Amino acid sequence: MRTRSLRLRVAIAAGAAIALATVLLGVTVIALSEREEASSRDAALRAGATQVAQLSALAPALLTAPGALEGRVGSRRLLVEVIDRRGRIVARSASLGGEVLGTPAQIANVISTGRARYSNARLGGESLRVYGAPLAAVGSGPAAGGAVLVATGTQADERTAHRVRVLVLIAAGGAALLAIGIALVLTRRALRPLADLSAAARARPNAVSSPMRRMSCARH
Repeated sequence: MRTRSLRLRVAIAAGAAIALATVLLGVTVIALSEREEASSRDAALRAGATQVAQLSALAPALLTAPGALEGRVGSRRLLVEVIDRRGRIVARSASLGGEVLGTPAQIANVISTGRARYSNARLGGESLRVYGAPLAAVGSGPAAGGAVLVATGTQADERTAHRVRVLVLIAAGGAALLAIGIALVLTRRALRPLADLSAAARARPNAVSSPMRRMSCARH
């Protein structure tokens, strides 16, 4: 009975250790994956803003051309809005519909400070990552000295992160069960000599007492 209890405790301890190790590894993988995804997303936004800035400086007439601001960087669909130095919208992605990117305060801050900034926003129930960057006051284009806002949805990234978390939990549970099963088999083999010795020790007093009983009966 004690041997079985020992085997069970060892197996549970092994399963808990393996599950903990799997979870820690999974948390590390998730953190690195999310960081890489965020870095890739922000890089795509910067690339989109750079393209608009080049249009504003070199071919400002193209900013208002149909479809000029409908684009992608890699697999990401970008939403673009171009603002002049007075905060008025010069051009925008048709897919924005009647929505606008950024607030007047955010736009004014980018234009006045000349510094790019990231922010998170919601548009029609969709989570967005927004990048606002100043446009150089070069040439006579309508957006010179203004700003560009570029956004992309984050829901796909959130779904991917959720799937990874679920997989980590499933892997941790499976690894724990497998570790418990292996530990039970290995401890059974390892403790078999001890169980045999224990059984022999229990049987020995009975074997010794039987002759004594027979001798006692013979005397009577």
